[in-house]
Formats: sequence, structure tokens, C-alpha cells
Amino acid sequence: MTLLKVLTKEDIKALVEKAGSVFNLSARTGVREVSIYRYLNGTVEPTIQTLKKLNQYSEEVEYAVAQS
Repeated sequence: MTLLKVLTKEDIKALVEKAGSVFNLSARTGVREVSIYRYLNGTVEPTIQTLKKLNQYSEEVEYAVAQS
């Protein structure tokens, strides 16, 4: 069973910073740029599918940092 972290706007903002831009985060996760902007603005909440993608990217980033 995989645990799914519910990401806040601040969490998503941190992922954008780690990716370098909304464009890069979108390219690496497959989540549309407009959706990421909407999450950051608080107009919509991420779907379960989107949370899975963002969580996976977050884990990959944390793993890469741990390996360096």
C-alpha cells in the first residue's frame, strides 16, 4: 500500500522551486501548467491522479538529494 501525501499550496510551490519553474514541473510530472497555476492560486485542489504524480516527483527529488 502506497501512502499518498496531500500536498498544500506551499508543498507545490516548493516542488516548483525544486523543478526550477512551473514549465519544468509540468514537463517532469505530466501535470498541465495551467493546473499547477490553479493549485498555487488556490482556485482548485489537485485530483488523486495529480497528487500521485506530484508525490512521485517529490520522492524522486528527495531520493536524488539523498544519493548526492
